[in-house]
Amino acid sequence: MIIVVLSFKGGVSKTITAIHVAESLSHHKGRKVVLGDGDAIRTALNWYKRGLASDHKVGFTVFDGDEQPPAGFTDLVIDTPGNPDEEELAQLTDFADFLIIPTSCSPAAIEATIQTLTQFKELNSDRYRVLLSLVPPRPSRRGERVQQALVEANIPTFTQTIQRRDCYLDAELTGCTVAMLPGKAAVGAAVEWKAVGAELWKLTKSRR
Repeated sequence: MIIVVLSFKGGVSKTITAIHVAESLSHHKGRKVVLGDGDAIRTALNWYKRGLASDHKVGFTVFDGDEQPPAGFTDLVIDTPGNPDEEELAQLTDFADFLIIPTSCSPAAIEATIQTLTQFKELNSDRYRVLLSLVPPRPSRRGERVQQALVEANIPTFTQTIQRRDCYLDAELTGCTVAMLPGKAAVGAAVEWKAVGAELWKLTKSRR
């Protein structure tokens, strides 16, 4: 199964999404998960190398997106270059079994996502979902309002949203996932990704 993570604006947690989706898939028995880092600055690959240096063992392998994936994988997650053009977008949609499109709550990010999703007219809604990320913590209700707006616009959206948390900076620095960190914030983040992973697993049942 091939899962492509793409975004139409920078700073919306695209790489964080790719890493934690790969982790969620790796928890299923019999799956060999690899993550191809196709982003120009190789954020996921550098994260993975820092983790290896710190003896953090995640359940998947990260490789340079310009190279061939390791043999024998069951699931390939691809962290794509940011803001793909029309031709790249067409190639990605043809290649992927499922597309995940993270977006933040900012008006600019939402506008960019909605505008580009118009190019998905021929893509069945069961093949992609928008993931709302960097949601401000309560008491803000901005995330709920944006999520509702996406639903009302008939945009296929993950039920679970991802809250903005400082623990992601710690995870990036040490080369681990949030589930590997201590603390209440990390536990909360891990619960959110578990819910996203469960929804993704259900949505991709026919493609495995």
